[in-house]
Formats: sequence, structure tokens, C-alpha cells
Amino acid sequence: DAFVCRSACDADRYNYARLRADVRLDALRRAAGVRDITAGTPESAVPPLATPRETFRVEQETVGAFTFEDLGFDRQTPAHTWAVTLDSGLTAVDGQTLGYTWTGVVDNWHDRAFASFGDGHGVWETGGGPLPFFARNFTDVRQWTQALTPEQLMPTILQLTEGNFRASPTGPGTQRKLGVTPDQIQSHGLDLSGVLRPSGTGLVWAAVQPGQPIPRARRHGEDVADQTRPVGSVVQVTNLGITVKDSPQNTLVFVTRLDTGAPVAGADVSIVRLDNSLAWSGRTSDQGVALAPALGLRDN
Repeated sequence: DAFVCRSACDADRYNYARLRADVRLDALRRAAGVRDITAGTPESAVPPLATPRETFRVEQETVGAFTFEDLGFDRQTPAHTWAVTLDSGLTAVDGQTLGYTWTGVVDNWHDRAFASFGDGHGVWETGGGPLPFFARNFTDVRQWTQALTPEQLMPTILQLTEGNFRASPTGPGTQRKLGVTPDQIQSHGLDLSGVLRPSGTGLVWAAVQPGQPIPRARRHGEDVADQTRPVGSVVQVTNLGITVKDSPQNTLVFVTRLDTGAPVAGADVSIVRLDNSLAWSGRTSDQGVALAPALGLRDN
């Protein structure tokens, strides 16, 4: 049978063709040939890989479906059209012979476009330069940066967590063109200096909203609304690393420098509840340790 997708296919989606009877995988590979028939380019044979990729079907003796990788070829190139031909002599395990030359054609678009900081929130070390975000096949984004106070941290994290980090600070943001190498995940820097303290540290809510994909590329995501929402992240720009050992008996907090690992004495430490109330505060010792008592922060 034909491939599941035959035209305008997303190059990064799984695509396969079904067989109407099981065949031996080694026989299928011997019977298969692939050609690149992309419009506007010379037709050429696609060579199999010297070492076929590991797929779940590679471990099977017989198969009832196949991808280009199962046949021993690389994944189909984005923005290319491939044709796979099976020889008429291909024989199924039950003895049926194909009896005709079969050709299946797959026209790929580019990989789907996305922009992302990764997941959730995190730390960016002081002096690390612009905050990186990653994008593929988008020509532009709209970007935001907003300073947060410690009092705003918990409410902002909860707000973003509830919305799967699909939100931006208020305001119009700034439009930005991106240099694009098609189908490559590229790193782009977001300048945070305007919202940091003079020391180069601070809490920041950063967000980017994907703009226009390159031609013949769709936006990534099954939810149409999510495809155009901004993606946000809460970032702490700091040279302080925090290690926490938490238990019902007590909570130990160890504060160190990120660049040297040295303990930090006199660091103010707070434990904040989800309702933004202060559960406990203290200060680290000369060894960089602060020890909070039993607080009953969790239910069973």
C-alpha cells in the first residue's frame, strides 16, 4: 500500500508504507531501490547506508510495514521527493509473489518549525552572555524580557506552570529577524542586560513568540493555538548555586559559587510556600550551610 503520507509531508514526522502480507526483511531490502526525483534537480539513486540505522523492525525477521530506514537507507531528506521501488519478484512468507513492480513516492516539506528555551525555568550563570533560545525554520520572532522581584517569583512560576509556559510578559515585545539555515536547530542569544541589576544578576521572565515559518514548513504542535503562543521561561542570572537536602525532619541548604564551588557565607535563604507566604528564612554559616527545622511543608 502507499505511504501514510505522500505529499506535503513533514520531514520530521514518522512515515511508513504497509505491506499486504509479511515478508522477510532481508528479502525486502534486496528488492528495494530508492531514487531522488526532486523537481528541478537531476534524478539520482539514493545509496543505502554502509551501516543501517537501528530501528525497532531491524530486530524482526519478518515485517508487515517499512520506512526508508528499515530498508537500510537514511531518513528522507527534508524538501526532497523520493521514490522507492520494489522488485516484482518480492515473495511473502506465505509464498505470494508481488508480480508487478511497485513504486511509492513521498514528497517531503521541511522539518516543522519551532522556537523554545527548553523546559520550564532555570539558572543562567553570571557573565555567560546572552541567554540562548533555540529555533528551527522560523524567519522571525517577537521577544520579551521583564525583571522579577523575589516576591513575584512564586506567583509567576505558578502562572506559567499552569499554562505550560506558554505566556509572555505584558507589552508589545520586540520584533526580531532570525538568520535561518533550513532544517537546522540554531541557537539565538537574548540580551538580558537591560533588566538585570548593576551586578549583572537578577530574576527575569523571558519569552519568544514564533513568527513566520520558511516556505514549505509547518509550525510544530498539534494544538493550533499553541503553535502561535509565546514560549516563556523564568531565569535566575546568578553566581550562586543551591543544593538542597529536604526531609520531614529538616531542610539543609548548601550555597556555593557556580564558578569555583566555594561555600558562600552570609547568604540569605528563604523557603516560600505555594501561596507565596514565607515558611522559613535564615542565613548560611561560614561553611555555606543553612539548616531549617521541620516545617511540615507536604501532606501525605
